[in-house]
Amino acid sequence: MHTSFKMEQGGFDTTYCPLDLFSGNEIRVRRALGSLWAGWYESHGSFNNLRFFVEGKMAKPDDDHSMQLLALFFTANELTDVQNLRESFISVLLRALLDSPVLPLLSTLQRTLDILDIEGLSKLYAQTSPGLPYDGLGSSVPDPSMEEWEDFVKVYQSDYQSWDHTVLNPGHLRYYLMAYLLSATFKDCSIIIRPKCSQRCGKN
Repeated sequence: MHTSFKMEQGGFDTTYCPLDLFSGNEIRVRRALGSLWAGWYESHGSFNNLRFFVEGKMAKPDDDHSMQLLALFFTANELTDVQNLRESFISVLLRALLDSPVLPLLSTLQRTLDILDIEGLSKLYAQTSPGLPYDGLGSSVPDPSMEEWEDFVKVYQSDYQSWDHTVLNPGHLRYYLMAYLLSATFKDCSIIIRPKCSQRCGKN
């Protein structure tokens, strides 16, 4: 939805699908990376959240020096042929993502923590707190303490997985709210990847 809105506002088209990136399938992940690169390059680095940092500075596709640094990192030379850079970027990140457990772990956490989705959670909240003013989901619930988070992790790793989530239990409201908060955090987190470049850029 956010991508569609940004496409309408900025006029940039994209075929990127996060399901491809999280699929674990080499062909689909390659397609997702290619789409991310295309959106980054064609929008001068403003369309999506893909960012490159080389030598402590953010690289921009419309900056020649930035592109030379990227070329040196990904291809071991300063030739900034766009197609060559794109393929090198895909190859390097493809291997890093497929060899890492990060995306499968994020996918599992997003899915299992948001098990009720926002509609189910809102329904449970309304049933549990009918007399409280509704200023937003969880607005009348105090922020969890560190001790509560520690308790939540224990419950999540044990009892939470065996609950019947089709039968909403008012006594579990706080756990569901905390689970939803964590799920939203994992859905909006950033992944920092430091690709290995020893074979491509030597001592650089």
